[in-house]
Amino acid sequence: MQQKKLVNLTKHIVRYYPETPGLVPATYLSEGEARVAVYYMPCTPIVTDMHDIPLVRREFGEVTGLPDPQENVIYIVSSMVLAAVKYHRRDVVAPDTGPDSVIRDDEGEIIGVKRFTYDL
Repeated sequence: MQQKKLVNLTKHIVRYYPETPGLVPATYLSEGEARVAVYYMPCTPIVTDMHDIPLVRREFGEVTGLPDPQENVIYIVSSMVLAAVKYHRRDVVAPDTGPDSVIRDDEGEIIGVKRFTYDL
């Protein structure tokens, strides 16, 4: 299998902590920032016995800062960018910040992940 290069296009340092004992964590410094325009379209509110709760539909606009695909390069992007490009880019992943993957410090701040997520 061909080795891949990971390029961090989030505004944060991304740290990967392998679950295999003895393997060294990897740190990916930001090399730019891929961003996506997000628009919120009003929908029919959720009506409860006490409130009419606003509801919006999220729509994605232009993605900026994401280079064209390159052979053997995987881009680390935010989950919002990943959601916006998931149907036409196979070279993007996002840090998995779900409870089974995220690693937090004593104050509850995210310091790393055990895996990445990928949408198709």
